[in-house]
Amino acid sequence: MSPLEQILTAPRPSRPARLFDAHADWDARQVAEVFGALSGWEFRWRDESWLGPLVEHAHGFTGEDREAVWRAARPLVEAIEGTGFDAVECRRLQRRLAELRPAGPGLPVEADEWGKAVRRALGPTPPPHLTALVEQLCGLSGPRPQQRWRTGVLRLCEREDARALVAAALAAFAHDTSHAFRPGSFVVCEANVDVAKGFAWAAALLGLPGVVPALASVAARTSGQARGRWQQERLCGGVINALGALDDPAAIDALTVMRREIRALALLKQVAAALAGRQGHTPPPAGPRHG
Repeated sequence: MSPLEQILTAPRPSRPARLFDAHADWDARQVAEVFGALSGWEFRWRDESWLGPLVEHAHGFTGEDREAVWRAARPLVEAIEGTGFDAVECRRLQRRLAELRPAGPGLPVEADEWGKAVRRALGPTPPPHLTALVEQLCGLSGPRPQQRWRTGVLRLCEREDARALVAAALAAFAHDTSHAFRPGSFVVCEANVDVAKGFAWAAALLGLPGVVPALASVAARTSGQARGRWQQERLCGGVINALGALDDPAAIDALTVMRREIRALALLKQVAAALAGRQGHTPPPAGPRHG
């Protein structure tokens, strides 16, 4: 029985154990066949328990085998977004699938409109300096990056095509994504939040044209106040802090509006900190809203 037939015929309760034992000797052609069939699969809760080991097995292939497996696996990156998978496991699987890509960085994944636009701007085989830039942006940790990280971003953005990539990512924030599994729309999938925050900060550090309204729009759409849109607190917080780093009166105006409109206490604290960080500007403390 072929690997594909094993998947299609195994009862769901026994599928994880059977496939875990069966896929150890599958070659690249067999794994690509399975990935190709799964692009139209109706995933259910706990299917990640057998898909995960299969993805790890695929990482053992190199050269032409790796390219064939990636071509088949690529649609899965988007297919598993909005399934019943555990959120943490979905994010991990999307990233591991994307890391099968033979050339260029694994992130952003093509599971939302923003990620697709950035991947188009990167091209199929991005040059090493653009790969290095994306990897640097993925390394953003904490609400405010350290000076060493900021200096590294500015150095990597010295080339015109690097600045153009950041500008393309900034423009792509205008697009929302939705899926059938959960009502509403979102700016980026969870797997792309960290690299999206990195691009937001890069745009702020470069002072790109239109950066304030673009980031203010992202914050408004992810703060939880916009009807029909998901709250994405990590992305919203990163964008708020990036706005706070801008030496632009318009950024202060945007943050002041947010202080009036945002209701989430954690985000209000970040707005207050961003405003307080502006020299000579000390806002009143943020507190819970009433009424």
